Amino acid sequence: MIEPQQWLVGEPQFPRPQHARFQFEGVYRQGDVIWHCDLYTLQYFAERFYPQQKPASLQQRLIIDSADNQHRISVALNLPVIDKSAVYKTIIMVRNYKRLREGEHCYGPAYELRQEDSHTES
Repeated sequence: MIEPQQWLVGEPQFPRPQHARFQFEGVYRQGDVIWHCDLYTLQYFAERFYPQQKPASLQQRLIIDSADNQHRISVALNLPVIDKSAVYKTIIMVRNYKRLREGEHCYGPAYELRQEDSHTES
């Protein structure tokens, strides 16, 4: 059985407990690619990308951008922190999903968010 860490390219970076950045091998449009992934907690994603709107709730999401042979994927999950286990589960999720396409895709229920600015970058 192949373990998800075997698909990693290098080691994941954890700039903060709510964010990981890593690369992994995958398939996109019937071709082998290296995904450049940013994995966020849903709370941190909302604070970072919607600082003015401060949404009360947000759905989990997957954002794919593939241009100039660079394959970027951002994932926001309803987790309290991002750790290696979350990284491995994200790799499995992306590799198992066969109908990936570019754009922003929301799924699941909308989760209630805290309204304080505890994790916003300065």
